[in-house]
Amino acid sequence: QYYVDGQQVNHFSAGDIIEVRLYPQISVDSVDGYYQITDILPSGLKGVTRPYSIGIRSWCGLRYPYEINDQKIKFGMNKNWQPCKGLNYFKYYARVAALGEYRAEPVTIQSSNSPSIINYSKADSVQIK
Repeated sequence: QYYVDGQQVNHFSAGDIIEVRLYPQISVDSVDGYYQITDILPSGLKGVTRPYSIGIRSWCGLRYPYEINDQKIKFGMNKNWQPCKGLNYFKYYARVAALGEYRAEPVTIQSSNSPSIINYSKADSVQIK
């Protein structure tokens, strides 16, 4: 999900800082261990690597990717991840890089111990005006 100024949206404007929320769900029956979450930002967005440098001070739920490669952003989490203060998501930030309409690729979650265990979110689209 995408948020601008606390409101869920799927369209952005030049200059927007977008809060991207991911809602990881791992079944208690899943393989123990570490899971990789991969999000591919729509082409018109770029990940914000240092949110504190633009005044973002929201620490609860804020995640820092261990890898940013163009639009591909990777996070790690343990199967026993616990939400911060009851929030069932974690978040990171992106900024508008180019205007247009773009496809939002599915987010993947994959077991590091058993890579054949993988799941996908649904795809979406976003508009940047």
